[in-house]
Amino acid sequence: AVHMQALQNLGVEKSVGRYLATDYTRAPVGEKEMAVFRFADKLTRQPDRIEQADAGAVLKAGWDEAALVETVLVVAFANYINRVSFGLGLVGEHSAAD
Repeated sequence: AVHMQALQNLGVEKSVGRYLATDYTRAPVGEKEMAVFRFADKLTRQPDRIEQADAGAVLKAGWDEAALVETVLVVAFANYINRVSFGLGLVGEHSAAD
């Protein structure tokens, strides 16, 4: 619920937010945004498989180096916080429909 509210506060429509929370690959966004989503997903799920070509795809889509660095930092921080929260049992029940 908190993530959905944060997205709405940023001007993201609820229907788009649901896709971002459940299946970003189906979200109605442009190729530029999708490139950074794919990069963030791979960095989260397969960090040991990130290659220069992955960063290159983000840059080729129209993002600059600063955006790439910001993406890496946000993904790393979110993954860190999630592991701390889960490890300490601080995460409650949630649903993508919230």
